[in-house]
Amino acid sequence: MARPSTAPTSKQYLNKMRLKAGLSLYELGKKLGTHPANLSYWETSGRPPKSDLLVPMAKILGVSVEELLGVKRTVTKKKAPPLKAKSRKRT
Repeated sequence: MARPSTAPTSKQYLNKMRLKAGLSLYELGKKLGTHPANLSYWETSGRPPKSDLLVPMAKILGVSVEELLGVKRTVTKKKAPPLKAKSRKRT
């Protein structure tokens, strides 16, 4: 049985970032060249925006694409395994 996710969904992040930027659906839609109904759909359905709008939308809102989609970045430091030299056999 799958556990329910407690992480915020992308719809919560989209709405939060738009409101934080002080933009209405109409204003953001005008800047992106898309209809405000599309933005409303993305905010209420949890579906991500069109991929060609992600970067411009993130720039307008002053966030990264990851933040816009609600993806938390985790940095793990792993050492790369040492490279093994391959021996070549001459024939």
